[in-house]
Amino acid sequence: MIERYLQRDQENHDMLPRKEAFLSKMVPYALHELPHGVLYGINGATAEQCGKLLNLLEDYTRICQTLQLDRSATIRYAAMHFQGYQDYLLHRQLYKNYLDYIHQHHLELREMQPY
Repeated sequence: MIERYLQRDQENHDMLPRKEAFLSKMVPYALHELPHGVLYGINGATAEQCGKLLNLLEDYTRICQTLQLDRSATIRYAAMHFQGYQDYLLHRQLYKNYLDYIHQHHLELREMQPY
């Protein structure tokens, strides 16, 4: 429903906070299984789905900028792992697992809240 309103009016200031609230929960959910991997829904993300998550993150960035919310640390962290997991999936034969990829590429790894 939020998307339907925003398709008509990208800057609808009644709907933007609702979409930001949704995305602010969705992004940490996608990352809460780290270092095992990135989730897309309830399953592990594919390389293509990581691309979709990166697109969604661009939308989240735009919304936060419009609403003047500083979510830059969360956005950078998510982008790092959405891109990293995508790269890991495309070159899986080079790594034992995603934790090995994280270590080899010196990526930040935060403790996430369990769901």
